[in-house]
Amino acid sequence: MTELKNQGRVLALDVGERRIGIALSDPLRIISSPHPAINRGGKKEYQELIALILAQGVTDIAVGLPLELDGTVGEQAEKVLHFQRSLDGRLRDIPETRGVRIHKVDERFTTDEADRYVRGTKSRGSDRRAERDSVAASLILENFLAGRNE
Repeated sequence: MTELKNQGRVLALDVGERRIGIALSDPLRIISSPHPAINRGGKKEYQELIALILAQGVTDIAVGLPLELDGTVGEQAEKVLHFQRSLDGRLRDIPETRGVRIHKVDERFTTDEADRYVRGTKSRGSDRRAERDSVAASLILENFLAGRNE
C-alpha cells in the first residue's frame, strides 16, 4: 500500500458513464462527506475536478476501480483506468497539483450499497442517481481511509 501524505484532504471518485460521484475527507482524514456529483463530458469534467482539488487542498485521490466479481479488470474498469491516467497527466501539467497522488480502490458492491441507502431518501430520478454516485464515492473513501489505518 502507498503511504498517505501527512496533511490535506482525500478526494474519492466514483467514475461512471454519465457522472462522477465525489466525496471529500476532512483534513484529518476522519470523516467522509459526499460532495455533489459532476456530469461527464469533455474537458469540463477535468477542469471542475482540478478546481476542486486546488480549492480543497486535496493531496490524495482515491479512484474507485469497478473490478469484476473474480477480481479481474473488465471493460468498465478499463474505462476508469483510462480516466485515471488522463487525470494524472493533467495533474502533472499543473505545478500546484504535481504532488497529488492517485490511488486505485476496489469498489465492488459500493454502488449497490449506495443504491440501498439512497432508496430511503426522497430523491427522485436523476437527483437520486447523482446522490447515489456521491454516496458510492463516500463509501470508496471510507474503505480507502480504513485500509490505510490498518
